[in-house]
Amino acid sequence: MDCVKVISTAAKAPGDYWKLIFEDHYYPMSGTPWGAIVTLSGTGSEMNGLGGISNKALNTKATLLGSPASFAICDPSYLLTVPEKQLASGIFDNLSHCMETYFGPGECVSDAMNEAVMHDIIENARAWRRDPKNIEILGNLMWDSSLPQTFLFNCGKEGGFQCHPIEAQLCAYTGSNHGMALAVIHPSYYRHIVKDMPEKFARFGQKVFDLDPARKTTQELADETVEAVAAFVKELGLDSSFTELGLKVDEDI
Repeated sequence: MDCVKVISTAAKAPGDYWKLIFEDHYYPMSGTPWGAIVTLSGTGSEMNGLGGISNKALNTKATLLGSPASFAICDPSYLLTVPEKQLASGIFDNLSHCMETYFGPGECVSDAMNEAVMHDIIENARAWRRDPKNIEILGNLMWDSSLPQTFLFNCGKEGGFQCHPIEAQLCAYTGSNHGMALAVIHPSYYRHIVKDMPEKFARFGQKVFDLDPARKTTQELADETVEAVAAFVKELGLDSSFTELGLKVDEDI
């Protein structure tokens, strides 16, 4: 879908699209009409005009503005034949979209809506692990994937994604799976920042992971929340270290 967005817009652009975006700062807003039939849930790409594209010649990956779909068909029956590890990667990518917005500056009603969807992602992901062919569970996960990319949860929030730019460069060099790379990055990054915003992490742990705050300091609950994210990665069966992704310990990317 991301590729089609860029092709659609580039088809009507007056010149090389990559150069127009990154050198001339020209942003075409329309393109050739196209529609999406979603066969892999996770990114919510059917809901907006953004596209993550790799430029192999430059060893870089960037988000380009493209043309959004004229229509989207989200049928969870298509998810029945997706390999489980790929679907798990999509589930974590979806959770990542929610978390990156949630931990950005700003406290508002958007956070409460976001918490509800993140809680639903966790619950349905666990239900899916127990019953991977349940069409209702897959439908819930597909709807959970679409909602964050309407940018509804961004209202009243500031700042952009924290882990996605790191993942973009990692994937540009290694070709690793998008959601799986995010699953490796997030717990490490959160261990780094948790002391700077323990109240928000503690709230996240209670609202999303149903952690019990009894007899814990705010910082203890915040730390437990970060480890709950790491444990969820393992629940999904995803890689949890750069070594598992295929990077050598001393490899410079």
